[in-house]
Amino acid sequence: MDELVRAERAERVDLAARGIKVSGDGKAPLVLSVLDSERHILTMIKRLEVQACYWLGLTALEGAEPAQRIGRLIGLLGRLDVHEPWIEYVAAESGRLARRAARAMGDVEPITRFTARCPLCRARSLRALPERELVVCANGGCVEACAMPSCVCLSAGRHIWRYGDAALAELRDTA
Repeated sequence: MDELVRAERAERVDLAARGIKVSGDGKAPLVLSVLDSERHILTMIKRLEVQACYWLGLTALEGAEPAQRIGRLIGLLGRLDVHEPWIEYVAAESGRLARRAARAMGDVEPITRFTARCPLCRARSLRALPERELVVCANGGCVEACAMPSCVCLSAGRHIWRYGDAALAELRDTA
């Protein structure tokens, strides 16, 4: 199936380069972004299980279905409570994978635009993500304005504030 898709894609590129319109106006039978999301989620579930097993001295399941891996991860969470950073990592990664799956299925997280300026770059680029209780600066140049060595923006590429952060106290009424 992969080879067929690659061959069809190569044919479309060749036809487009020669100015020939591809026959048919219908959508592709497969949405590649959904397939990429599926592969990414399955890979990350396996990595989470392997890491949990490593921390607990267990052996990861070979050839297990994703549902079996998820069930095993849920069962191991109680034993991982002594590894506080690991629990936080699993929670954050699970939330990220759930959001990616929701996006692949067409469910988009609502974004609220602020009328106030970013406290760091002064651009009107603040966005609230209510489901995650976060505020982010969407200005690409804002990262350069950051001078805080522990800021999340250094790894995430955007300034991120939690709803309760003091830096955003005066902005709550501007959403």
